[in-house]
Amino acid sequence: MIQSEKSRHIYADLINGRIINKFNLEHDNQLIPNADYSELFSNLESYTELYRNIGFELVFRGSFFFIRDLHLGDTYKEMAIKIQVSLLILARKITAAGFGFDLLENENAGISAAQLEEITQEDEVKQLILAAKLGKKTLHEVVKDVLLEKRIMEKNAQQRYILSDAGKYFFKQLFDQEKASSEL
Repeated sequence: MIQSEKSRHIYADLINGRIINKFNLEHDNQLIPNADYSELFSNLESYTELYRNIGFELVFRGSFFFIRDLHLGDTYKEMAIKIQVSLLILARKITAAGFGFDLLENENAGISAAQLEEITQEDEVKQLILAAKLGKKTLHEVVKDVLLEKRIMEKNAQQRYILSDAGKYFFKQLFDQEKASSEL
């Protein structure tokens, strides 16, 4: 049965475009179960029907939830592009620097604000950020305003940015698509 207080909290997060991940990263880099995720998962049918009745699709991807407005396709696509471009920049620059993707996946590793600021100095990165309609921001600001705010990334105890469960999923999906297109 849906718990009213939790339901209001979940709605506030989802309606603001945030993702509900299965785990939250605590200050000591420990992953702990997310009570909001558990609430959604335990009452999946009820929440799916509730969100459908108010014009949203509750999207469940195994280790996270988000909602999609059934009537605002372009707004969803614009945010998806911002997320994809941000992840693409990170991936390209991390691999160019000789690091593996595990830098972003390991809760004890991550990328620092200083590294993100350094990456922003490259003209290609500035152009990609502008083309994705992210404004005249640094990559660090983009990570905070888009990826961290939407819970695609989290900040660990060392104040470095790592991918959440949702971030790992989107990262993998993005590179599976890129790999498939490069094989054509």
